Amino acid sequence: LPERDQETEHTSIEEKYKTAGPVEYYDFDGASIFLRPQPNYNSTGGLKMWFKRAPLEFSTTDTTKRPGFATTFHEYLVLLPVYYWEKYKGVGNPEQTMRDIQEMEIAMKKHYGRRDRTAAIKLGRLPKSYR
Repeated sequence: LPERDQETEHTSIEEKYKTAGPVEYYDFDGASIFLRPQPNYNSTGGLKMWFKRAPLEFSTTDTTKRPGFATTFHEYLVLLPVYYWEKYKGVGNPEQTMRDIQEMEIAMKKHYGRRDRTAAIKLGRLPKSYR
């Protein structure tokens, strides 16, 4: 099925698909998959979905859980408190810590910006015209 983002629709989904029918596309919003229109049939083994894990819930007393994002960026969670501590206490190098924070934010945007959760990565040639 092709993917289509519901937010790009110019009309209400409920208005457009008032009745069930053969599925034309799906929309994945990061947590749920919506088939449009709603299927008017049952199919054993017709939809397969893989996921890595459910969301992690944290509380202030958790000491063993790990954040649900790339391990290389876990240090980010302590950099801002370190920056404020260095700035407040007048120790260390808060300017360098802030640069580290900004560099890690750029790296995270680059890392997660290259991911498309629903599209498979494909290698191919650039188009070339011989006209």
